[in-house]
Amino acid sequence: MTTTPVVVARTAIRRGETIEQTDVAWADMPVSPTSRLLVDSTALVVGRVAQVDIDVGQPFTTHMARDSPVTPAGHTVIEVRLSSDAERLIAGDTVSLVSAMGCDAAVGDAPEAVSGSGAEAGADAGADADRDVNGKVGEDAGLLDGACVLARSALAMDRSHADEASASAGSVVPFAMPPRDALRVMASQEAGAIVAVTR
Repeated sequence: MTTTPVVVARTAIRRGETIEQTDVAWADMPVSPTSRLLVDSTALVVGRVAQVDIDVGQPFTTHMARDSPVTPAGHTVIEVRLSSDAERLIAGDTVSLVSAMGCDAAVGDAPEAVSGSGAEAGADAGADADRDVNGKVGEDAGLLDGACVLARSALAMDRSHADEASASAGSVVPFAMPPRDALRVMASQEAGAIVAVTR
């Protein structure tokens, strides 16, 4: 039987964890039509973020890991307190950050209405203008009426952790985003709940 060396997990790896050199090993696997999907270089997984839970001895496939995120040029990183389920987010996820309080709750530059059509200060006005025949709003259809998009594309830089600075329950996640979005998010999270909407 013909075999080929492939990279396997030496330890159990949880989704969202960064894969270390000590987490991987080599093993010989029988050659099959699916062998092309298996990873044959540790450089393809070490230092990257696991996209799924990986069991001990499980061979790595090409979809199991992705690069750790790097802060894009012109972006800043801030910690955002989320009311939504932050545990599901991992480094590299891109989400929209939405205020449940409406656009009037934010301070500074007016956030985008749910439809993304721009500069309406009131969430209801922007929502009514772009509501489609199904009662959904623009490309963010499915968000609650009165919601307000603070950051359309926020990049999670790490997994969530407990918000020790706040008396209220919740988790914070470090996100990279343009500075204007960061100012809106910081102002809004003092006024009320912020949720992350997957893109």
